[in-house]
Amino acid sequence: MKKITLFIAMLFLTFSCKKELGVMTEETMSYEEYPMESSDQIHDETVNDIKEDLSETAVEDINYVNSFELIETINDDFLFPKLELKNNLCDNLSLLKLKDLTSGSHYEVNIITKENKADLESFGFKGTFSDNETIIIKDYVRSKTVKCNGENIKVGVGLRCFIHVTSKKYKAGANLPYLAANVQLDNAKASYKIVSLGFGLGGDVFKHIKSTGSYDVEGFSQVEMAFSNILGTLSDENEMVIDPVVLP
Repeated sequence: MKKITLFIAMLFLTFSCKKELGVMTEETMSYEEYPMESSDQIHDETVNDIKEDLSETAVEDINYVNSFELIETINDDFLFPKLELKNNLCDNLSLLKLKDLTSGSHYEVNIITKENKADLESFGFKGTFSDNETIIIKDYVRSKTVKCNGENIKVGVGLRCFIHVTSKKYKAGANLPYLAANVQLDNAKASYKIVSLGFGLGGDVFKHIKSTGSYDVEGFSQVEMAFSNILGTLSDENEMVIDPVVLP
């Protein structure tokens, strides 16, 4: 009975389609005049075009960001290492205040493996990194798009954590609680390092937070506490001096 019903429905749809085609105007293109390529061919060409466009854009973006080198500085007055621009290529950056960073504030996570390890330089990572390792980069930033030497670039300040997974064949992506639990159980090896972006970080709310350590359950707690506390630090009311960095 179900087959008969389905057959009748298909006949009805076929008849309806033919009836609609019959009332099309003469200006409508016929399939015979303009033969269609197969759907698979169209899909393959579209995907390849998109891949090529994205690849070219990504290379241009990374190369441009890499032209602004980030260096790490350590100051006894600050609790965490600070990433800052090596050269002040844009004079207007030094004039910005926190309240001027109006393009948005957000969390962002990037995963670096051997396939995209060239991107590490743009994040200011200076450690060693082998092909069987993974680096998870967690950011919280406030940003603004500015004109610099004729180009629009995104700059900002914030907090960055490098989570360096040295275990082979790590497949859990950015599932940080899962990673921390496995480190705690000695099923994985990972360490973390917290740095500030474009400003020196001090204050009582951060003084008990370790900037580096094993990314076990305790390390996970330390990192999350740092990111929780940074929300209040980077408010419009804070008049501290900032030196925004270029953001990928």
